[in-house]
Amino acid sequence: MEAAMKDKNRFYRRPYKVIAVVLHVLCIAVLIGGVIAGRLVMEKGYGNPGRILSQKEDYENTKEFGYRFYDDAQSVVEFTWMKEIFETNGNLDMSKPALVVKNTDGSTKIYSLKDLASVTMEGNYYPAGDGSSYGSYYGSAYDTGETVVIQGGSDYSDYMDMLDEEYESVLEELEELEMQASNYTDEEMENEYTAMINELYNRLKSISDEMNEYSSNYENTYDNWYGYGYEGGSWETVEAVWFVCNPDNPLTYTEGNKENVSRKASLYYFENRTADLLNRYNMLNDRFMDNPSNLEFIVNGSLSLKNTAHTAEELQSTGRYVTVTGDGSSYRLDQNLGKYQMQQLVQNAQRYHVLEDNKGSVTVAVNTSFGAEDLYADADRSIRQLRETVKLFCILVPIAAFMFLLTLIYMIRGAGKNVKAGEVKTNWLDGWPLEVLLLACAGGIFILGLITRYYIGNYMFYGNYDLVLFTDSALGHVLAVSVQLVLTGVWYLLGLTTVLSLIRRKRKKKWNAVILPWLYKRAKEACRVLSVNTKLSTQVLFLFLIWTLGAAALTGIFVAGVYQYGFGYNGRYLGYFCLALLAAGLLATAAFLVRKAIQRDRILEGTGRIAKGDVDYKLDLAKLSGGEKELADQINHISDGLQTAVETAMKSERMKTELITNVSHDIKTPLTSIINYVDLLKRENIEDEKVGQYLSVLEQKSNRLKVLTEDLVEVSKASSGNLALEMETLDFVQLVTQVNGEFAERFGAKDLRMMADLPNQPVYIKADGRRVWRILDNLYGNVVKYALEHTRVYISVEPGGSGASVSFVIKNISATPITMDAAELTERFVRGDLSRTSDGSGLGLSIAKSLTELQNGSFEIYLDGDLFRVTVTFPAVSES
Repeated sequence: MEAAMKDKNRFYRRPYKVIAVVLHVLCIAVLIGGVIAGRLVMEKGYGNPGRILSQKEDYENTKEFGYRFYDDAQSVVEFTWMKEIFETNGNLDMSKPALVVKNTDGSTKIYSLKDLASVTMEGNYYPAGDGSSYGSYYGSAYDTGETVVIQGGSDYSDYMDMLDEEYESVLEELEELEMQASNYTDEEMENEYTAMINELYNRLKSISDEMNEYSSNYENTYDNWYGYGYEGGSWETVEAVWFVCNPDNPLTYTEGNKENVSRKASLYYFENRTADLLNRYNMLNDRFMDNPSNLEFIVNGSLSLKNTAHTAEELQSTGRYVTVTGDGSSYRLDQNLGKYQMQQLVQNAQRYHVLEDNKGSVTVAVNTSFGAEDLYADADRSIRQLRETVKLFCILVPIAAFMFLLTLIYMIRGAGKNVKAGEVKTNWLDGWPLEVLLLACAGGIFILGLITRYYIGNYMFYGNYDLVLFTDSALGHVLAVSVQLVLTGVWYLLGLTTVLSLIRRKRKKKWNAVILPWLYKRAKEACRVLSVNTKLSTQVLFLFLIWTLGAAALTGIFVAGVYQYGFGYNGRYLGYFCLALLAAGLLATAAFLVRKAIQRDRILEGTGRIAKGDVDYKLDLAKLSGGEKELADQINHISDGLQTAVETAMKSERMKTELITNVSHDIKTPLTSIINYVDLLKRENIEDEKVGQYLSVLEQKSNRLKVLTEDLVEVSKASSGNLALEMETLDFVQLVTQVNGEFAERFGAKDLRMMADLPNQPVYIKADGRRVWRILDNLYGNVVKYALEHTRVYISVEPGGSGASVSFVIKNISATPITMDAAELTERFVRGDLSRTSDGSGLGLSIAKSLTELQNGSFEIYLDGDLFRVTVTFPAVSES
């Protein structure tokens, strides 16, 4: 035996276990990689991995293409405006006026592009000055002819607060929009909802850019401006017009007090913004004009521009396209863009003076053959490469999942097993106190949760990863998901290590625990006392009170958290925590009630079986607890007493049957001699008439005693089931007809009119003909003995409704009142004639009932005053 155990445990040697652990970790890595690949497919807007794998998802049909196409259509409008304000005769003109500033003394200063931005040798633009002499950096301004106020002096006190408030406001809008996602249809989700989500994320990114820019320039600017230009409690204010398309006719500021204007800016802001716009102009010019592009466009409005020799109609036949008109009344598109995006495109075109006076049109198209090497061609190539990656993971992930489960089962089964039979091998971790191990595991999971919450949640998911690592937000989101999955893997390995340690401790039967056993013992004892010594209603009420108090406390914590944090991420996490505790309490309550209900059902099932006669059945006390266990134990004792009573009754019945059989047999032998000698005496020539009368009485009484003895024997056999039956197919109607003929003369002697209602067709039953005849003979004889003279007797044979049975019914009026129950009439030696003046033995109905039940029939007596009715039912069969 020991050798067999060693041979079995050889598979759990240390090298095998190391291999299993390595394979398990590799499987986790493959599964995480599969999830990341699938998430990348969805985040990039490529659709679901299934469509990618089936090669039904071309790039031009993906959401990612729709996003890029929509952004490029907006960029075409913006680029058209940039060429107008930055170029002269088709070339960049740095001498063009860009900013007009009117001072308080009425003088005006015009800044050119060159005054505001300088260029590096690589062609990148940066602010021309340091901004230290132009006022504080505060706020922002629109890119078109909106008048803003430049304000001198330092004003940094509320700047970051303002940005924080704006950031939180956008986050709340984003959360509200996400909560309303279920109200959108699939088409609206892909169009309007997606566009609004993207717009909000872009706003978050813009605010984040401004916060980072402020942080990077704060020291250089704020130190120079501290205490500057703040005399007499007022600041110098000027008016400025930003990028006026027609410098000779600048817009002017016409609203109220300039000091109350909420949108302020400094010259440094204009320098920085100009450099940004020039860099964007260069980028778009490279993409749309200087290099081959699959994106072609025709702008025909107050400003005109195109990068193709094709007409608008020809563009619409090359692939995906969108056409909008200046008044927004006409849309034509072959791309999944919604009404919201189309309206935004028209509004942008009007804002940038591309489509003024509700005239003109813009057509943008992408040639889906992707012949030019640009971003669209790169993305199309990427999705084809991604398809191969998805194929690889579709093969690896199922294998990894199978191996993951296989190695997990192996590690669980092999935890603590040693080559030496009967020994459990532990490691250094198993020597820790159990409470320390559990606290370490919980602490590690908690710390990883904090990392996930405050690094992944606050930093990466809000779009700041764009500023650090990526220009593509989808890739940044995938990075965040990847880090989250890696942390989840660490969680899993930490939990698995703890579970394996617990398994080894259990197998070694050495938990190294101190506090937990003491707490468990005390809690178990309290529950036992509460369960055994209190009523179930008290237990339920106590549990309900605990649940109510716990729910009230958690609700209070949740309300306090909402008051403190609002419905932001902190408030939501607190809500999730409270809901989890409420769910745990609800599940515990439900488990208690379900356990009580299951135990109650087991008791009901057991009592039902006992009530049906299975007095040997015993309730399993091991599956019960508390008051239910005490109740089941008492029921088992009642069952024992009932079983004893049944055994005594059966023994008494058996002895009674044996007595009747033996007495009948002992009486039958001398009775036969008496009958025979009386018959011999009657044959003698006896002249004394009185002696002849004596012999007649003796013959009559001895014959009656013979019948009674035979009835006793037969009822004894019938009740015990010891009769041999010869089952055959009988025509029940014919049998009843014969019995009617047999008893016609006897009925006539008492003036009983037989009213027979029999079917015209034969009705067949399967029974013993001799026993059925005895049943009918007893019933008819009972009528002759006890029926009121000069009355009618109703006899009928009635087939059942479904044809599965047939009933014989006989009804008569009793000569004497029947004062007992119907069930009593079928008992032995019970007669309806309590005066016992008739010649009945009181066994006829008992014999008839026993014989009927032996042949799978039913016997029913119905009493209603003087009305006596018997119904005998047998299963019907076919003639064959």
